[in-house]
Amino acid sequence: MRILAYHTSWFRLLRVLDVTFEILDSVPFHHLGQLLLLRYLSITFTYTPPFTLHDQIPQVVQECRNLQVLRIDLKCRCVCIPLEFSQLSKFRHIILPGLELRIGTSGGGFLKNLQTLCGVVNFSFTEEVIQMVPNLKMLELLYTNIRRHAQNYEFSPEDISLDFVNLSKLEILRFSSHILGVWRNFRLPLSLKKLSLLSCRLPWKKLGVIAGSLPKLEAMELKCNACDGKVWKVKQGDFPNLRMLKIDGTDLVSWKYGGGEGGGYIFPRLEHLVLLRCECLRELPRCFKQIETGMLIEVDKSNELVLEWTKDLKVEQECYGNEDFQILVHADELSGKRVYKEYIR
Repeated sequence: MRILAYHTSWFRLLRVLDVTFEILDSVPFHHLGQLLLLRYLSITFTYTPPFTLHDQIPQVVQECRNLQVLRIDLKCRCVCIPLEFSQLSKFRHIILPGLELRIGTSGGGFLKNLQTLCGVVNFSFTEEVIQMVPNLKMLELLYTNIRRHAQNYEFSPEDISLDFVNLSKLEILRFSSHILGVWRNFRLPLSLKKLSLLSCRLPWKKLGVIAGSLPKLEAMELKCNACDGKVWKVKQGDFPNLRMLKIDGTDLVSWKYGGGEGGGYIFPRLEHLVLLRCECLRELPRCFKQIETGMLIEVDKSNELVLEWTKDLKVEQECYGNEDFQILVHADELSGKRVYKEYIR
């Protein structure tokens, strides 16, 4: 980067810049504006920089008029970056893990090229903003009461709009929240294919309401108490096209079929099931015994009952001649924390 600072003319045709800073060195942001053809900018800090980014980044965005991809990874501190919609008209991907983004809408306009917005913290995703990003395909949001770079403040569920119905192109949504009750405003578009929830304590019953009927949903990840409650009743017809389901960290006790008497087959297209850190789980749906096609189930050794359930299921499937049914066990080695995997054959 020092070479770039002193010999900017050597790099005027540069289109991609990906750099990691591991030492306390100043970043020549004022020189980046001279890279007129720059389209991809990725900067990673492995330390807390001795300067603020809230002024420098908007300046770079304004001067690099051809910039389409912006990725700023700040490991140690949360920073608020103010930008205007008028500055982002050519952007396709904005990735700011752990950073706060404030987008001003005073200039109006549409970000018709924006496809990815990932990692932003406490982003005010208002109806006005939603209308300005009609082609957004991937969205990752984190909401927390903790603000590391300013004085104490708190969000309430009423301050956050989570009505994504009008994002008709959205395919991937990753949502994390430590604010209780934020799920009350949750609405998802029919275009969604992958949903990842973390720590938001959405009631299991509500999960079926907001996600169970999504016709294109193929993958769903529920991590770190993404859902709250002891019982999850899945009705026949819920999640009709789900192919992958991952539950990692839950206090769920009873997971069962709740669509009427006589049982039924839920998750008709499920190919991959992952159950990790489900220590409290004591009841699983019987419908998995009716599987007639190939399937992979991953479990760990945190719950002996779940482990035995998968082994019994494997034996039954072999009796039915289903040789494509596989069980994969994650286990901690006694000598350390490194994780290995073993297949049950």
